[in-house]
Amino acid sequence: MGLQEPFIFVKGNETWSSDPNKWDISIFWPRTGYLNGRPTWASLNRKSYELASIDCNDLYPCMVDVFKFNHTDEVPFDRVIISSKEESKSVFLSKGNNIVVTSDRNGKQIKKIIVQN
Repeated sequence: MGLQEPFIFVKGNETWSSDPNKWDISIFWPRTGYLNGRPTWASLNRKSYELASIDCNDLYPCMVDVFKFNHTDEVPFDRVIISSKEESKSVFLSKGNNIVVTSDRNGKQIKKIIVQN
């Protein structure tokens, strides 16, 4: 298991820079890991929810939006597109009740469910 967070090199009181004439410090980022085709850093410490149970009624592509409960008039805080029935995807849920909405290619709502995290 490698490093999971960004890191820097420090020697004594000095930080290392790959080009000290341009910037004070160089930050190294861990390799991106993936979960159901999504970068794990995109979770922002939220829980992953597999969409295998989401039914797009065979209307593909199907968009999945996630909203905070009672906030469906706001911008969704997560969104993915499912291209086929065989495609495995997940979304990230915040604490509490989340509303997961599926829509067809024309934006018409297919399904709306409440998922508790």
